[in-house]
Amino acid sequence: MWVDLDPISFRYAFQVHRSKVKVQVELLREDNEQLVMQYEREKQLRKASEQAFAWEPVNNKFGIITGEPPSISVTFFQVNKGQEPTELKKVEKRPCNNLFWSPQGQFVVLAGLRSMNGALEFIDTKDFQVMMSTEHFMATDIEWDPTGRYVASCVSWWGHKPYLVILNDRY
Repeated sequence: MWVDLDPISFRYAFQVHRSKVKVQVELLREDNEQLVMQYEREKQLRKASEQAFAWEPVNNKFGIITGEPPSISVTFFQVNKGQEPTELKKVEKRPCNNLFWSPQGQFVVLAGLRSMNGALEFIDTKDFQVMMSTEHFMATDIEWDPTGRYVASCVSWWGHKPYLVILNDRY
């Protein structure tokens, strides 16, 4: 691996396993407090608005969950070699905070786990039709079987306990 910095455009180029990746770098001076505060505020807004991201395991699609309840949106994109990602579909006002792709691709489960009371929505991304909407109250985990034919959801006691359980008061 090697790293090269262009001092005029402040771009880094990384060479990793025969592929070259370019990265845009933003340099901030510590004495410019207003600029640093604005950068930190924007970084927090981006982090707060993006809840989940997942690639389709076998094709070139991905999904992003953004927003805060009750206006959570799920946007699906397709990536083609040498092109910018194109938006395929945006579904709005969904009660979800996770998305799980089938191991075989095409099908995705939008899940509202833990605090969202286990809302589940099954979507076929070929035509973006909602195949089924259901609920598994207080669900904490979703898993697909390796064939992509079955989905299991479960409720974990540990997934709902936000505090430490003290088993022995001497420690």
